[in-house]
This record gives sequence, C-alpha cells and structure tokens, in this order.
Amino acid sequence: MSEDRKNTPTIGTDRASGDEKKSIEDMKEEVHRLSKELGISIEEAERSLYGSYGMEVQTDQRTISDLSELEDGMRNVTFRARLITVHSGTRKGGGEYHYGLFGDSENTVKYSAWSKFDYSPGDGLLVQNASVREFRGGLEVVMNDHTSVSSIDDMEGLIPIVEDGIPGTIGELFPGIKRIYLECRVIDLTLGEINTKDGNSKEIMRGIIADRSGKIDITCWDRIPIEKGRCYRLIGGYVKEYRGIQKLNIDGGVIVKGVADDRLPSADILKEPSDGRIKEIANGRLSGEVRLRGTVVDVRSGSGIFKRCEECGRKLMKSQCTVHGKMKGEEDMAIRAVFDDGSGTCMLKGDKMIVESLLDRPMEVISSEVRASMDPDMITEELSLKLVGRSLTISGDPILDDYGLSISLSNIDIGWDIENMKDEISLLLEVVQ
Repeated sequence: MSEDRKNTPTIGTDRASGDEKKSIEDMKEEVHRLSKELGISIEEAERSLYGSYGMEVQTDQRTISDLSELEDGMRNVTFRARLITVHSGTRKGGGEYHYGLFGDSENTVKYSAWSKFDYSPGDGLLVQNASVREFRGGLEVVMNDHTSVSSIDDMEGLIPIVEDGIPGTIGELFPGIKRIYLECRVIDLTLGEINTKDGNSKEIMRGIIADRSGKIDITCWDRIPIEKGRCYRLIGGYVKEYRGIQKLNIDGGVIVKGVADDRLPSADILKEPSDGRIKEIANGRLSGEVRLRGTVVDVRSGSGIFKRCEECGRKLMKSQCTVHGKMKGEEDMAIRAVFDDGSGTCMLKGDKMIVESLLDRPMEVISSEVRASMDPDMITEELSLKLVGRSLTISGDPILDDYGLSISLSNIDIGWDIENMKDEISLLLEVVQ
C-alpha cells in the first residue's frame, strides 16, 4: 500500500460542503503550511485540519512483540517494554523532556518523551502510538502528546529488574544529560584545589571513570567516598562539553554505592585506548584515550627541534618570545602531522618523547646533529621520510576546538596491529555470514 493511500483522509458524515471536495494535494499543502506557521508537527497539523472539515486520517497501527522489530520511520507503533533508565533535559525553547532506554528480554532501544512521563526505572510499560527515528547512530522511540503510556503488571518476556534499575553506559552520554546513572570503575583519581570567587580555596577531586563502552573525565566539586581502582554505582551529576570533549561533573549530592569488583574488567583493561575513527570522535561519540589506524599525509613545518621561553614556555621565533622579548631559551622537540584514517583528517601533536622514539635517539644527539649540519629543517625532513605515506597505529587524547580535531599522542607505531586486525575481520565475517 502506498504512503498516500495509507494516509488518505475520509469525509465525515456531519459536514458536507464544497470545501470537502478539496484535492488530496491541496490538503497536503495546507497541512504543511499550518505546521510551519504554528510550529507543530505534521501529525498534529493533519489532525487539526482534517478535524475542521469533519474528516479523519486513516493510519496504520502496528503492534510489535520484540524491540528488534523496530525500524526507522515507523509510526503509530505499540509495544511492551521495561523502563531501564530515565534522564531529564531541557529543550532549546525551554521546558523539560525525558530520555533513556527501554528493554525487553534481549534488546534495548533509546527513547525520548516530549510530554509528561512520570515513570521510574524498572516499571513495565505499554507504549501506544509512538514513532521511531534514527538518532545519533541508532534508533530512538519518540513519544509525544498523542502517545499513550501506561503501567503494566505482566512482566513476562521483559528484562529482569535489578536494584535501582539498570545502569546506563558511558557510551550513551552526551552534553546536557542530567542525573546520570552509571556502573563504573575509577581508573584514575587525584585531589586538587581551586580558588573560589570569594578568594578562598576549595578542594576538588579529578579523575577518570570507565566501563566497557568507554571512559570519561570527572570533576567532583565535593569530597565523595570513591577510591581509585574500585567499582561503584554513581547516580547524579551532569555532562558538559569542554573543548569538544565530554566531562562529567558531580557534587556531594551524588549517590555512591560500592559494587563487586568482578562487575567490570580490571583497570588495566579499561585503560586501554578505545578503537575508533576520526569521524566518530569529531561527532562526540568517543571519550577518553583513543586508538586510530591511518596514514600521515604531511609533517608540518616547525616539527623537530626548537627553543621555548624559559618564563612561559612559548615557542621562540628568532630568539624572541611574544610576551617576554629576547630570550636564550630552552631546547625542546615536537611533531605536528596531518593524519588521515579514511573517515576524516586530524592533527597529530607529539612531544619530545614521541620524537625521540620515532628517530631512535635522544634530543642531545639530535641537537648536536642539527648544529653540525647548520640545517634546522633536517629533523622535519627526516620525520617526513619516516612517516608520510606509511601505515600507522596511533593512540592519544582527542582535543576538539575552533581549529578542528587534534590528537595529543601517547604512542605511535609504524604498521598496524595484525592480530587486532584479524580479530576485527573475524567479527565482520561473522556479521556478513
């Protein structure tokens, strides 16, 4: 059945006039005009316009028994599910909405609720007249004023309930999320101080937490009972974006519950960089240290050995610091290179240790070679010969700012991890078969 046929309006019996003889195309144009002028959805505009002519819209209703049956573009769909997580956010124009995860016995799906949604994790729900769309790389169930949501007691076939509901994952987070609920391991934690506006100092905690889906930096504005290496359930806090990277902020109001150590992999495993692509990082889908495979297409001028200001650390230009004037300076090394992985490009930024590992000799030897050759660009040329056009595996921390994406390198290897690639190819073959 065609889309036009499915949504063909039928004339009601209580109004019969010449206006009812308007063509389908005329009615569609009027619907779109009304939607644009009033700022309402197409569905709302259809109901309003057709109702004014005593007409109704015939739409397909579909009931599914398994969340795996959901598809992008579905409308008026009905299903049963258990509510796994509930988060709240603020719309751009003001007003609250809710989002989280639904689950059945084997599947989960994201949802967003744009009208009243007074339910808690663990509740069994019957959802009627919802729609489905693709959002942030996956499917999302959308519920609005025309969606009916009701509690059910029949939990057969639904995901089992656990204490406090089922945690979300770090991979689900995005800027604006409030009252997060995660089960995580603390893989790094330090104490520090900041100066407050009133001139006093305040102790804070900074660190990194991780689960199987990824890692995220955290800032605790109050002391909370967590320790490095331990596993916890954290309920509360909010996610903000800083220089393109997600950060989790929590305070003394966060709920902290210790969980068994075997709930998550060890800290050493969780510290491993996440495999990703430049496009994913630029879209904010990954957090924490990442590992990429690709090719260097250019080593930028200025890579190699240079001098920094002894006062502020700025790079000297012709023995001049832009702030402190003429300086003798201290020698340092760095590399800046353009990296391409097929999905996009980014800038690689490496320090003295990265350059020493690539050239396989210490800075003192490299400095002597430069002075002897009287060619300050020789190191840039050597790095270009070693890297440009070669297959590389790099890892580091992503930084996304006004200048684009860059990776602060922690490691760079010439060649690809063959064993890792074999595992990835095997997984792909399983999917294809």
